[in-house]
Amino acid sequence: MKSAVLKGKGQSYYLEIIDESEFSEALRQVENLLTEIQNQVKNDSVLSLTVDTQKRLLTDRQKNELRDTIAQFSVFHLQQITSQVVSKDRLQQILSKKQLEFEPHLIRSGQIREFSGNVLLLGDLHAGAQLRAGGSVFIMGKAEGIIHAGYPDDDKAVVVGNLANVSQVRISDLIQIISDLPKKSLEADSFFSVNDLHALVIDSIENLLEVKPQTEIVLN
Repeated sequence: MKSAVLKGKGQSYYLEIIDESEFSEALRQVENLLTEIQNQVKNDSVLSLTVDTQKRLLTDRQKNELRDTIAQFSVFHLQQITSQVVSKDRLQQILSKKQLEFEPHLIRSGQIREFSGNVLLLGDLHAGAQLRAGGSVFIMGKAEGIIHAGYPDDDKAVVVGNLANVSQVRISDLIQIISDLPKKSLEADSFFSVNDLHALVIDSIENLLEVKPQTEIVLN
């Protein structure tokens, strides 16, 4: 029974480790497969290798054993180890960014309040304070400080609400100073987003679902 399959063409190779196989047997077969290829090429060859463990999530120890096995073969350069599953920690990280958290408290000047995902601001944000979210920010309270959505690099986030008194709106790595905008554009039903040219733009909330659908947000 095959525990490992090696596919390749030119300078690139793809190694599959069958998820139902015994890992020790898979390592033995990997060593045999790589030995066969190394004996066929010049010693100064550089072959890239990507490993797919399919539906098996390797432990740190298994990853190290796999890397040590591959390192025996100087012609192979390991690009990455991938799998079709995610760890529990990674799954929790993904879900936390999709949940909508509530902030009912006052955020005072000098404070920075951080959230991993989307947030609904029910309390007030004082001048000199900052609300920083990994996802989108929805404002129902009075906001006068800095709103930073999509921190640090999610340009799909939006900032929604009455933004007339906010000092800055930030999404990802972009910054808009609110005092530079005409007051009439800062209605209670407006939102900021990042357009296809990677620029911050303001629009009416009536167009929110068309411009930036928020169907991935779930209540926490």
